[in-house]
Amino acid sequence: MTSPGVWVPILTGILTVLTAVITVYLTGRANLRLEHEKFQASSELESQKFKSDVILQVIATGDHKDAQRNLHFLIDAGLLPDPSGRIKAAADQLTPVLPAPGGRSTPRLRISRWPVRTGSDPDAANIDDTPVPATVEKLIAEPRPEGMRDLTNEHPEYQNRRAEGVEMTVYRVEAVVVGCKLQINGSYHLILRGTSGKTMLANCPDPHTVDPESRWAKQIAAVRAQVEKKVQPRAALQKFEARTRIVGVGYFNRAHGQVAAAPNGIELTPVLQLEWLD
Repeated sequence: MTSPGVWVPILTGILTVLTAVITVYLTGRANLRLEHEKFQASSELESQKFKSDVILQVIATGDHKDAQRNLHFLIDAGLLPDPSGRIKAAADQLTPVLPAPGGRSTPRLRISRWPVRTGSDPDAANIDDTPVPATVEKLIAEPRPEGMRDLTNEHPEYQNRRAEGVEMTVYRVEAVVVGCKLQINGSYHLILRGTSGKTMLANCPDPHTVDPESRWAKQIAAVRAQVEKKVQPRAALQKFEARTRIVGVGYFNRAHGQVAAAPNGIELTPVLQLEWLD
């Protein structure tokens, strides 16, 4: 028969191990919760800054009526919350107006790499318009350029220029569009799904925010019209399925919470041609 004195150190050891395991588990959960809360707070702050910047830009028209229309658009599209209707009422009475940049009426959005996204950067003139066949799977496997390894960085050195290779190439992709979302900057995000089920984004900028001198201003406007014939984009994600053949310029975006974005941040931006196959 085992002496009771033998079990005491054994039970003590077991309890010590269990206590250590529980402590590590609870500490890990607390740290994970803290990191999640910090990420949420950071995301909300970035979103608020972004929305404020867009609002300032849409009233920078130099014209009261244009500024009023722009504010109404943000509210009606659900991009600017106004549950009490006070913002809309105030806009109808006295819409604040800022001078248009350079005396022009085209809104200039201070959005990361906006000239590159819309084809108004100097490098756009050197791109061969002949589309290169590709797939969603091939594009999301492309490595990010050396100077853009960090997915969250603004990359100031690339604000008005392109990286060699992917960003100097026009691609043609056949995929299934599984969703569309109206962004706060007025762009339409199309979610492309490849044969593997993996996804990436194609971006259709708002023609009203595109420099008229952009190399692809006409194509951008035509694509927007095609999207609007198929679906009425809203701020809430609209899910549907439609096979498409899409032509667009390779672009490495930064990660800022986009739905269905590729792991390497690649997009087709801007979309130059769109053919619905269904």
